[in-house]
Amino acid sequence: MLAGSIDSQVFNLGFGIKAKLEDTGFTQFLLNVETGEISLSKPGGFLKVTSSSNEQMEVVKQGISQVKTPYNFSCIESDNHKSDDLKMKAKFFKKEIKLLNSSAIKVAFDLFKIIPHIKKLPILPPIRDGTLLNSVQYRKKLWEYLSGIKDESEFRFFQGTLLKVETRPIENPPSGAPDEFIEKIISLSEFGTLSGMQVSTEVVLPSPTIYTVHYLLTLEKEERLIKRKEIIKNLCAHICYSINSQNKDRASQDIARRRLLRFHVSTLQSIRKLEMYCAIKPRKKHETIKSQAVRKIINRSDGKLTGKSLTLIIQRAHRIERLLNLAEFDWRLLDVYEELTPCFFTSTINSCHNFEIFLELVKSNTNISSDDAEKRYEDWKKSGSILRAEQFNKLCEQAGINIRISSEDLE
Repeated sequence: MLAGSIDSQVFNLGFGIKAKLEDTGFTQFLLNVETGEISLSKPGGFLKVTSSSNEQMEVVKQGISQVKTPYNFSCIESDNHKSDDLKMKAKFFKKEIKLLNSSAIKVAFDLFKIIPHIKKLPILPPIRDGTLLNSVQYRKKLWEYLSGIKDESEFRFFQGTLLKVETRPIENPPSGAPDEFIEKIISLSEFGTLSGMQVSTEVVLPSPTIYTVHYLLTLEKEERLIKRKEIIKNLCAHICYSINSQNKDRASQDIARRRLLRFHVSTLQSIRKLEMYCAIKPRKKHETIKSQAVRKIINRSDGKLTGKSLTLIIQRAHRIERLLNLAEFDWRLLDVYEELTPCFFTSTINSCHNFEIFLELVKSNTNISSDDAEKRYEDWKKSGSILRAEQFNKLCEQAGINIRISSEDLE
């Protein structure tokens, strides 16, 4: 039995900790065995404790082996328990695995197929015509079309795509940026023309005011035919105008989707820079570089952001960026399919491990196990923090400044 394989001293310490903390206000004690980090939670916050050096941990490891265990614990259902053992209940719960959403799997497969052809698309990829094709039909038809052409010069808008979307520079943005500044941003931005562009939309016109059928029937035949023809013409014109306007709005929505993805990545880039500048200044006790940066952003937002909402933005941005990297930061990979909204990266793909599975499906059309996905996620998280900490420490060393940070400060 699993519980029987664990040294009884572990249970002595565990239940002893419970007894010691009962009147302190702390409600939860968590220990990360891999990192040695201890977290004590209470309403309003938590206390995080780590050993200051590996040498100290070795001292503890040697000393704890010499401590006599006061009690022996055994499970109630165990065949090996002694009469004076303290009894305990133990049950192993398997981790519930959330499977990757079938819609995400289909999108991943279509992305895998289209990556080799992504540079055949125009810089502003086409938008699906919702009146002719559903999203699954569109993804299939677009891939088939791109497979049949050599390069971007041969691309033509085909049936099922909206005609080339007309964009124009953003006018009078709320930020007050002048036109010359916006033009400069568009020309220099790594995010492409969409960084300062918008799509024209139409006014929603009410249905035309027309004669009633009852009135029409009271007219003489010749006049009735003329009026009826005029009414039909006006109604058909309004219907066509409304449908065409819907397409313009659909185009506007998809351009907004593409811009949202860019805003997420741009936000992440600035957060990374902010963290490096926060690393230079002193921090509050038990505060990491990451938590300090988050606190400063929330304070600057004037109540428009919470820690939870900012964490969601960062999580989405990381996933958007990692998918983008599969196409060497070519935004056409994310622009091409309307399903790739910011929400897709955290709702349709409902866990960190499932994102690793999704990413590998896009990359190689290979399905990896949950255990492999978990390892890849941990490796990605650690390697990124280690690299950034090393880069920062190297800069400080070159400048002769005695500041050092660890990868844990950035996690």
